[in-house]
Amino acid sequence: MPTFEELAELSLETLDRAVEDWRQAKTDFDTMADEARTALRGKAESADWRGVNAGVTKRFITTVADRFGFAHEQAAGIHRVLEDLGNDLRAHRTRLLEVRQEAESQGLFVTRNGRVLVNGESPVGGTVEPLAQQELNETRAELQPFIDEYAARIERILAEAAETDALADRALRELAGAEDSAFRATDYDTQTIEEVQGRADAERVQELMAMEPAVLSDDELAELDRTLRDQAENEHFGVALATGLGPEGALRFWTGLTAHPYPPGDQERTDLLTSLGNGFGAALGTATRSDDPAMRAWEADMIALGPQRIDLGMSNGPLGFQVMSDLMAGGTYGEEFLTDYGGALISYERAMDAPGSAWNNSSINHLPPEVFARDPMIGYMDALSRTPAAATDVFLRRDTMEYLLDRPVDHLPVEAGDGGGYAFRLAIGDALFAATTGLEPGTAATSAPEHSRESRIVLNNAVNVLAAVGGDGFPVEYREPLAGILVNRGDLVIDSVAGLHSERPIDRNELFDVVTQISADPASYALLNEGMNFALVQELGSMPDNPDLPLLRAGETVGFLEGAYREALRAEAAGEIAGASSRVDWATYTLGTAADFVPFVGGAISGAVDMVAQSWLEGEAAAREDEQTRQKQDISDSRDRHLEALANHWITLNEDWAGQSDSHNSSAEVYAELRTAANLGLSTGEGDSNSG
Repeated sequence: MPTFEELAELSLETLDRAVEDWRQAKTDFDTMADEARTALRGKAESADWRGVNAGVTKRFITTVADRFGFAHEQAAGIHRVLEDLGNDLRAHRTRLLEVRQEAESQGLFVTRNGRVLVNGESPVGGTVEPLAQQELNETRAELQPFIDEYAARIERILAEAAETDALADRALRELAGAEDSAFRATDYDTQTIEEVQGRADAERVQELMAMEPAVLSDDELAELDRTLRDQAENEHFGVALATGLGPEGALRFWTGLTAHPYPPGDQERTDLLTSLGNGFGAALGTATRSDDPAMRAWEADMIALGPQRIDLGMSNGPLGFQVMSDLMAGGTYGEEFLTDYGGALISYERAMDAPGSAWNNSSINHLPPEVFARDPMIGYMDALSRTPAAATDVFLRRDTMEYLLDRPVDHLPVEAGDGGGYAFRLAIGDALFAATTGLEPGTAATSAPEHSRESRIVLNNAVNVLAAVGGDGFPVEYREPLAGILVNRGDLVIDSVAGLHSERPIDRNELFDVVTQISADPASYALLNEGMNFALVQELGSMPDNPDLPLLRAGETVGFLEGAYREALRAEAAGEIAGASSRVDWATYTLGTAADFVPFVGGAISGAVDMVAQSWLEGEAAAREDEQTRQKQDISDSRDRHLEALANHWITLNEDWAGQSDSHNSSAEVYAELRTAANLGLSTGEGDSNSG
């Protein structure tokens, strides 16, 4: 892979000259080929050949004439490969320089080896300017989401440049052929590198997939894995492979390979099958995103195979939905296919006498879940979470959402997720996160799209559905994704808690129930409360002409969050809700987790958020020392430092307005009003008449 410096300073002069040389060679060979066709081949074919050597001589002349044509094709192919290589490398270089320029606009700089640093940091340690190390560390913490994003983009561009170079290298070697080979026909003169190599590799993969799994050697399996991973994002490869195998062929291959027994505990084999399945699934996903008409028929046929057993001579083979969903754990699928497939899958499951029971009845039960998940909802929801627009469409269907969020578990395969809990619920939680935020789980929100009206409807409906589930029946696996969702949509939380009743986007009492559930889990509680500081700080500066209203709204929201936590303590002690599924050491808790969920980090707001969040954390650590007393305390006792930090930031923002006010011209008055609003929020919990 090239270094940042190599690509940023790449000179293409030599390559450009080669492109022009081969352009001329292509033209010259075209002229010679035309002459060969008319002067040699034409006359040879029209002549009346007689004698012992007539046939041999005629074939020789026509073959020579044909090779002039092949020479032109190869020259044209080389010209096209070199021209495409130059254009692609030029585009990679431009994108890389644009990333550097964007980073510089954020107060960052990129070193010659591609590291993203804060202005003032030295690539070898220490400082290069007279700035305190503490100030540098604070600035770096503030800009860390942007640093991570730019570093990832640089890495991705360098990898793509390396892939471009590797593809061109392979194409040129294929065009050159063996040292003593003659000119021959080629497709590189009329097709792109991706087309030629993608289709050729798809043919080879189909040859291997047509073999019995038992006879595939380790080298052949490794070749399959490598080719699938290398070509996973090549649309031409994906379409050729999918349509060449056909839906049933794809399912039969994966069923046969995963059903083939291997020794328990063979981690190397498990890792290989996991990688191979992810690559195969990614290639099929790429194919579903293409505009090729053949794929629309493929998708319809694949969905039709969902309820059918894949019979390979086993007593009870897996259903098509199980096999396809397992492959969907890897790759990104087309929106239309995801929504259609999901509708069919969910309808089929709901129509079972005991929903989910059919997933238990297959002869692949011996495989570990990382190789084959028997519950098809896991792989499907994983795929859905990687395409937020499709996730929004699916969860917009109210009856579908209700079924998924309260999906019965009695007859489902018991498959645990990482860290415990039902794997299918963790996957549904990720898909719900994508549907409500527009983000793929695990990606930073700094470059997130604007929230859509539909995603807001999904969030409102989800809170409504989950509040109705309530009590100890609330799935604990949803607590953390819901915390991330509410952090991302912190503005809606404030509007729902402290807005006018007619303007509340989410029912306040229902939101209280959900936040209570989140607060019962320490890690989820920490994520929510740390992250809400971004929305609170932004709220304080939202109405410069009438800043006393944001102060009241922020205070009431703090009280609401504290009230939900106290209700969680009470309900858990009474056995009304499930207990914690995580632990947090508040003495060592480090801020920063919530930043990835917030769509407006960076700049001056981050410094204020750091100060407010640190004050919240210090107060939280102190208040945790006596939970029973906390339930009876005034808000100022458990949130004193937090409220004080918010008051100080409000004064910083509104110093001129406060100086002209009769009721806000001292920090004590501002703090008192904020505390009063917080106590109001604390007292208006579920069922309180003041909450409307």
